[in-house]
Amino acid sequence: MSMTDCAICTKHFGHETGEDCTPQCAAVPADCGVICSGCRDRIGQGLDLVVECWALTEDPGFPTAGGEGRSRSRPLPGGDEWMDWRSGVDVFGKLGSWCQDFAETFELSGPMDGTLTGITGWLRAQLPRAAATHPAIGDFATEVAALANRGMRIAGMTPERGSRVPCPTEECSGVLRVRTAVLEEMNRCRRCGIERATAQLLMIASRADAWVPADTAAEVARVSVATVRRWAAAGHVERVDGRYWLPSVREYAAFKLVV
Repeated sequence: MSMTDCAICTKHFGHETGEDCTPQCAAVPADCGVICSGCRDRIGQGLDLVVECWALTEDPGFPTAGGEGRSRSRPLPGGDEWMDWRSGVDVFGKLGSWCQDFAETFELSGPMDGTLTGITGWLRAQLPRAAATHPAIGDFATEVAALANRGMRIAGMTPERGSRVPCPTEECSGVLRVRTAVLEEMNRCRRCGIERATAQLLMIASRADAWVPADTAAEVARVSVATVRRWAAAGHVERVDGRYWLPSVREYAAFKLVV
């Protein structure tokens, strides 16, 4: 990996360090110094999620009725996972150690406010500097993401995996995963580096004549992925190697609206 590549999201395949990249590589410029701005922003979002999940899990969760009579539960009172999370050893221990690391690395005083909001706010304030120069910023990103994911699981939150859309750049075979609930969010193709808002990517994908993943086809047709797969199984839309010919999806979706 060269010094100009993001230390977190750059991936090289099929060659040794220093050799020319192949089309399978995802070489993302480290526009912040050590990492890219996308990875820096995800770390900040992860810190915010930890705070949100901590607040949501102040009281232990109880099973709640889901659709069709099924139950969807969070850890019960006294449950080991909830008690371990709320003990704060993992959350405050890991984030506190990074406060100490950043303070020593950048010759700063640590956070004055020892609450979780104070700790994460202090870490957020140092994030631009850490993204530019800290040699272990990738480890920090990994630990923040793990805490956020654990908190979401205990709080009963389901992270949005997002929809996959093809990169709009001609000759680029990259695929971007976008969050359809945040239309103004900027997304970067890891293959060619182009950046577009989610709304732009969805609009371009809906008009393209291209083979697209199932979730893109479903987004364009405004149906579920399972419905698109049923259409393909019945021969109503074209599917090859798990990808769908978008014109056939648009045509059949329009047909369904008038019958």
